[in-house]
Amino acid sequence: MLRVPASFRNFGISEFLLSFSSLLSDHLRNHRLAEAALVFNRIPFPGVDLYTKMITGYAQRRRFDDALKLLYETPVRDAVSWNAMIKGCLDCGELSKAKELFDGMPEKNVVSWTTMMNGYLQFGEVEMAECLFREMPARDVAAWNSMIHGYFSYGRVEDAKKLFDVLPGKNAISWTSMIAGLDQNGRSDEALLLFGEMVASGVKPTLTTFGCVVTASANFWGLDLGVQIHGQIVKLGYCFDEFLAASLITLYANCKQIENSHKVFKESERKNVVVWTALLTGCDSNYKYEDALTVYKDMVISGVLPNQSFFTSALSSCFGLEDLHRGKEIHAATVKLGFETDAFVGNSLIVLYTKCGNVNDGVAIFKRIGEKNIVS
Repeated sequence: MLRVPASFRNFGISEFLLSFSSLLSDHLRNHRLAEAALVFNRIPFPGVDLYTKMITGYAQRRRFDDALKLLYETPVRDAVSWNAMIKGCLDCGELSKAKELFDGMPEKNVVSWTTMMNGYLQFGEVEMAECLFREMPARDVAAWNSMIHGYFSYGRVEDAKKLFDVLPGKNAISWTSMIAGLDQNGRSDEALLLFGEMVASGVKPTLTTFGCVVTASANFWGLDLGVQIHGQIVKLGYCFDEFLAASLITLYANCKQIENSHKVFKESERKNVVVWTALLTGCDSNYKYEDALTVYKDMVISGVLPNQSFFTSALSSCFGLEDLHRGKEIHAATVKLGFETDAFVGNSLIVLYTKCGNVNDGVAIFKRIGEKNIVS
């Protein structure tokens, strides 16, 4: 019998269950699975939503036997519970287990089919994903978008374009996926033309769409269109988004207008590591090495932690100046933050030391790189 905590005795039963649901969610969110299980077992008649939360928690921790046991104990096993279990298996790399559950589902909905299709794409089984897409008894736009994205992920641009052309009811996500996919596959000019078609069709671009278009403009060196999009971004109030700011900084830097990159940076109210990295990389690519190292110093002072790309660009500026002293200072920071063994950072360190005549130090860095790539 459930013992009601004293603090809950003045609650109604709905508030009581809501409190337990909140506590369960908190434990699962913070990976306290044992505590979550204790809370779940104290709930008298958990609904399917609570069963689904617990099943997902077990699956995410690779406790598939416990998750399956709970799935079969669920009084009403709906598609949501099954889908949660299948996604949990896929997230843990268990494709065959996910397929076994999918095949055993009594009733599949479009989310079930799409989840399994995405699983095949996740593991590079594009042909199997195609088969599943064709076999779907009903497809929503999310299923079409997922298959289009999957084609682009594996470089099958023409297949993605053909699918998009026959997609009924294209939404903003459909258009944005196409724009991003074309740009990422080296067809930035086509991506920009497609954006024009999107606007002409009456579909409103989202914040994500603008980000993809600015990135495509930067890759294509399309300054005129990029400036127009920048104006639209300001007009719609999207200019406060960090990732859009970073894309605009890169656009102007790629088009050799680094002063405008600095202007966008200064106008950005919220500066995360992506925004700082975009400015530093832009300075470096425009041979403004001293400016780049000033950006590095300012970010460190601001308290924002550098990432892999930030260190790579900073080190690039050091060997651009052949400044071993400042390069060693940055090297010390990579060691402190655990980036020295990263292949990309390690490669930049090798170039720095060897270019400055310290071949033995370059060899030592090479040996410490965890997973060497062909560049190493």
